[in-house]
Amino acid sequence: MYKVLLLSICISVLIQGTSQQQYQHRRQLSQSSSTSIPTSSYQVYLSDVYFNGQKVEGLSASSFKDLGYGYAKDITDVFFMGKQIKGASASSFKVLPGGWYSQDIMDVYYWGEKIEGASRSSFKVLNGHYARDIMDVFYAGKKVRGASASSFQALGDDYAKDIMDVFYAGTEVQGASASSFQVLGDGYAKDIMDVFYAGNKVQGASASSFQVLGNGYAKDLLDTYYMGKKA
Repeated sequence: MYKVLLLSICISVLIQGTSQQQYQHRRQLSQSSSTSIPTSSYQVYLSDVYFNGQKVEGLSASSFKDLGYGYAKDITDVFFMGKQIKGASASSFKVLPGGWYSQDIMDVYYWGEKIEGASRSSFKVLNGHYARDIMDVFYAGKKVRGASASSFQALGDDYAKDIMDVFYAGTEVQGASASSFQVLGDGYAKDIMDVFYAGNKVQGASASSFQVLGNGYAKDLLDTYYMGKKA
């Protein structure tokens, strides 16, 4: 009996820890400031260009241009964090606001990787890792399944919604009401009925009296919560 109880406690701690790690990872991913994006560390020495101390093969020092956010180009090629982006057009390449996305005359890229199916002409960065074109919505360069591009709104803190559904980090938040949904901050959000943390429903929380306190803490009329769990 003691062994079963001990095993149950260990599993519970492991699950809670994994959930917290996932949220922290998503928070870091969602921040679009330059401090959370790799800053360029290109250096020209004699006739070569280096990135973080490693020689960048194929990058011409004479026509080298640092584009910021880890991107660079010469007269013919484009590079991200010292690696050539195959097929990218140097003459038309530009980094889009926020630094996560970029494009040339034909294609759209996320962190140096081409986004298959994205429309360059209608592509627009929204907030953090969210973007859309005339047909699709993207999060971190991947299509958001089921999202309506025409009505899609990025709300901040990795949350977003369209006319029907709510999304967190590109995944639908089950049971959330788009019409009444609002972001509270620090990973918390709510609709008219429920409270959510990192896209998951906070069990037992009162939406009408819920308040975010900061540093992962929140409260309602009866209980206090830490990272979406009763404290």
